Amino acid sequence: MNAVEELQAILAGHNYGLGELKACVDWAVERLSGNEDAGDEDVILLASSVDDSETEELSRKIVRRYLSPNAVNEELLAGRLLVRLYDQYKAGAISIITLEPIVDAMYRKLEYPDWLVMLSRNCEYATDAEPFVKPFEEEFHYVSDLWRQSMSTEDFESKYDRRISNTHDIQ
Repeated sequence: MNAVEELQAILAGHNYGLGELKACVDWAVERLSGNEDAGDEDVILLASSVDDSETEELSRKIVRRYLSPNAVNEELLAGRLLVRLYDQYKAGAISIITLEPIVDAMYRKLEYPDWLVMLSRNCEYATDAEPFVKPFEEEFHYVSDLWRQSMSTEDFESKYDRRISNTHDIQ
C-alpha cells in the first residue's frame, strides 16, 4: 500500500466511525520526519493541523491530488474496509457489537446499496438475537470475500448475487 492509499484508508475508516482524524496528522508527521514529502505544502499543513475539519479537508485534498478518481470511489473504499474488518472479526479482535454501528453508518452513507442490505440487517439483529449470528457470519464472509477478489466496484457488482445473500437468513 502506498502512502497516500494509507491516508485514504484512515479517512475511509473515519467516515464510518472507526478511528480518529488525528491519525491523518500522525501520517503527515511520519511522512515529514522521513523526509518523504519535503516541500508538499499540504502535507506540512496537515502535520500541524489541530482542527478536525481542516484535517479532513487537507487529507481529502492530498488523496484527490495523488490518486486517480477511480481510486477515490467510496463504495470501493467501504468494501476494502469491510475486508479488514472481517479479518479482525475472524481473529477475535472486534465483535459484532463493535461492527454494528460501523456497518450501519456504511449502509446509510453509501445510500443503501443492495449488497449491504442483508449484512446490515443481520449485523443489527445478531447484536440482540443469537440465531442471527450464523447468518451474519455467512453474509460477512460472502461479501468480504467478493470485495477481497474485486479490483473495482464494477468488478464486485459483476460477482455479487443477491440471491446468495438472501440465503443468509435464519432457517
